[in-house]
Amino acid sequence: MSKKEMHRFETLDSMPLRIIGKSPALYELFRQLKAVINSNVPVLLEGESGTGKELAARIIHYQSERKDKPFVAINCAALPETLIESELFGYEKGAFTGAERNKPGKFEIAHRGTLFLDEIGELPIDLQAKLLRVLQTGQISRLGSNEIIDIDVHVISATNRKLINEVAAGKFREDLYYRLAVFPVTVPPLRERGEDIILLAEYFLREETLNGKKQVTGFSEQAKASMLNYSWPGNIRELENIVKRAYLLCGGQTIEHTDLLFGNLLGTPKNSAPQDAVPSYAGSGGQTLAEIEKEIIQKRIGECAGNISRAARSLGVTRATVYKKLR
Repeated sequence: MSKKEMHRFETLDSMPLRIIGKSPALYELFRQLKAVINSNVPVLLEGESGTGKELAARIIHYQSERKDKPFVAINCAALPETLIESELFGYEKGAFTGAERNKPGKFEIAHRGTLFLDEIGELPIDLQAKLLRVLQTGQISRLGSNEIIDIDVHVISATNRKLINEVAAGKFREDLYYRLAVFPVTVPPLRERGEDIILLAEYFLREETLNGKKQVTGFSEQAKASMLNYSWPGNIRELENIVKRAYLLCGGQTIEHTDLLFGNLLGTPKNSAPQDAVPSYAGSGGQTLAEIEKEIIQKRIGECAGNISRAARSLGVTRATVYKKLR
């Protein structure tokens, strides 16, 4: 892989952040990220799930003048509504039942660094008003305290929704939207990065081979055609998972198109392709999920000369799971 195909960004702990590809859509993303690296304006990363929005946020942070300060991430969709406020702003001992000690919030922890607010569209409407005030004043107060704390944080938010549509629907504050979207960046979906699909797949396969117990050298031409003709609704995260599964299923040194389980076994190609280039597990033949799983297991048992334990290990499951799927 040439340097033009893999872009490395060094982090504080010398672990590189890698963005792999050479597509025009990816280079446009690079151009926008570089433009905002040394700016403190709020950045809104919009894009589908699995496109790499957090990676983009980390690149902005670790290439900026704040790189030796904390990068703090919080997923607004992953926390119960009752906990989000205390997670963001912290609390004082006795502020509520169970608050047995003082605890700083994410804004305090990220002071002079970067705060990444993932799935910002899930933030409850009442907390949107409080977040807006923090962005306007640069100050917070912990729950249960009247003390004002000055904070210096670069706020990067991300969403898999079109926030402007949420504003129109009355689900997101318009004033907060314009505060967060001073510099909006769209992270492109994988289907718009056709030149990058095989490069990414080969990279993930090398990672699996380095960490695994068998050597798999690449993909057959049919497998490549299948990947290029798939719509990738789960984007890069889905591609990585498919390569991981294909590595386990592969019985030789090359991954075949029958080793590729698209769309959690139920995906469809994005456009027409030669019939033999489309994986049999991509929804063709009218097979049920259970039938497909049984077929895969039976194939692997045959490759392992009938050894159930070895077949189970190679598939990353237990013997009990194999027996259950074969019923």
